[in-house]
Amino acid sequence: MGAVGVGSRSRSRSRNRSRSRGAIAESAVDCTVVEEVVVPTPSIAPPVRRARGVLISNSVLMLRERGLFDRYIGHVPEGTRDELLGTTPGSWVPIALAETHYTACDALGLSESQQVELGHAAGLRTRGVVLESLAKVARSLGVEAWSAFKHYPRMWARMYEGGSVGVTRLGFKDARIDVLGFPLARIRYVRCGFRGMNQAGFELFSKRVETRELGSGSDRFSIRVVWG
Repeated sequence: MGAVGVGSRSRSRSRNRSRSRGAIAESAVDCTVVEEVVVPTPSIAPPVRRARGVLISNSVLMLRERGLFDRYIGHVPEGTRDELLGTTPGSWVPIALAETHYTACDALGLSESQQVELGHAAGLRTRGVVLESLAKVARSLGVEAWSAFKHYPRMWARMYEGGSVGVTRLGFKDARIDVLGFPLARIRYVRCGFRGMNQAGFELFSKRVETRELGSGSDRFSIRVVWG
């Protein structure tokens, strides 16, 4: 009986060690890594001068589809309505006109979740073939979203003339995006929409994507993106 007891305890200790090694391995995968710069964030950046027209035209379309257009246009000064509604997707618009548009959107007083959802809907329309192709290649290589983050400045430059963006790795699938030189940062609707657009983009890599704002100033803001 004693021998059996010793053998049983030995096997039990062996199983415990195996479970411990498994727990350590699992912890190593899930643990928070030391912050790592993926795209350097400059200390200063030239202010955004122009924005791509597709941002405005898609945004107006989202408002129309949700029955918000009439309320929105009531907040747009009459002298800029024709210019704003005549914006074409491939054009570049002065940042002042974009500010007029987003200020009117912000005046709708929508909730944070509604603003993020509108940005998400617009993002589904603008993420484009390039990002979808990049995501397909990345998934096949097992690289996931980090490969797309390295191309973030190029994607930013397609939508904005001026400004800058940086990316810092906070964890295994956890990143901070810093936007600088962005006069529209003071508008809550813009910041929430930016979160939604990023959610749409990174849903190409993961079914679960969460975003939240970390802080903002007159010409800058930061968001956190977590996926899994």
